[in-house]
Amino acid sequence: TSPKAYTGLIAGSHTFDVRATDPAGNTDSTPASYTWTIDTSVPTVPTGPSAAVISDTQINLSWTASSDNNLAGYKIYRDGTYIASSTTTSYSDTGLTGGTTYTFTVTAYDAAGNESGQSTPVSATTKGTIISGGVISSNTTWTLTNSPYILTGSIVVSSGVILTIEAGVTVKLDTLKSIQIDGTLIARGTSSNKITFTSKSSSPSASDWGYIIFSNSSTDAAYDTNGIYTGGSILEYCIVEYGGGGSIVYGAVQIDNAHPLINYCTIRNNGRSGDGASGIYANNLSGTLKITNNTISNNTATVFSNSSAPYFSSYGGGVYSSASSGTVTISNNNISNNTSAVSSYYSSSRGGGVYAINGTVTISNNI
Repeated sequence: TSPKAYTGLIAGSHTFDVRATDPAGNTDSTPASYTWTIDTSVPTVPTGPSAAVISDTQINLSWTASSDNNLAGYKIYRDGTYIASSTTTSYSDTGLTGGTTYTFTVTAYDAAGNESGQSTPVSATTKGTIISGGVISSNTTWTLTNSPYILTGSIVVSSGVILTIEAGVTVKLDTLKSIQIDGTLIARGTSSNKITFTSKSSSPSASDWGYIIFSNSSTDAAYDTNGIYTGGSILEYCIVEYGGGGSIVYGAVQIDNAHPLINYCTIRNNGRSGDGASGIYANNLSGTLKITNNTISNNTATVFSNSSAPYFSSYGGGVYSSASSGTVTISNNNISNNTSAVSSYYSSSRGGGVYAINGTVTISNNI
């Protein structure tokens, strides 16, 4: 009868024939035949595992091949947990967290399902430095060597303290996390080695993280008699993208009675929900603010939804400026594809590119 089980078979090749018989004893002359091999031999353990750190999210593994007559592949374990298999002697582990140490082992398996013991473990630490949030209370430099900097919490640069960010550094911010400058931020990239403030998400979108805010206690940019920058807070050759997240946020770069220099920056793909721009929001200005030579594009402002304040609308999807006194220069920028939204109170949005009110404002040579 079928099925039929046989136990105690030894390793090696076995052939089974199945013949049909009728009640008269006649036997099928052409039996069904099947041959298979019982394999109890375990592959040898993979040797020489190595781990190469590629980035903050990727480590590449390689090892020496195992021996087995019927080798099928290898299983990769990260921190003791199986994560993937490979038919070659290498594997790229992606989607990792920056600044984190991982330990890997590898086993070999054959077509019969026999699995070797685990290889010698190999450990590697992804690139990057995790900043868990808090107050920066002494002068600090974020170096290219330790980039990217991954902010899992919001930070505050204290009054009187300088945070310097080297050219080429990438700063990745976790969901709705922000940077508040009460002291001085010096972020000066170059045309070929920009500083990037971006989302930590592997699939980033507008409003992923919060904002960079220069408070009224932050150090203003200073200039010589020819208008050349000499010190103070500056964003130069920086990329600011995918910010503007939060319940009430006034832009990816917020300036509150502060006057940093924003020069040769790319500010793009930011969102906002509040009464202001999604790119740069500058309010209560009383000194000299320069926004020059930037590319400000594809920033989208949405209307803050609050029945108690239906008058809230979005102003200047790219740049918003409001000065109580002082001077504002917005010049030589490429400002395009920014949008502002309409509230229930107003019949139209206000300045999808630039909205400037009060103070002495010069807007020139922008595209």
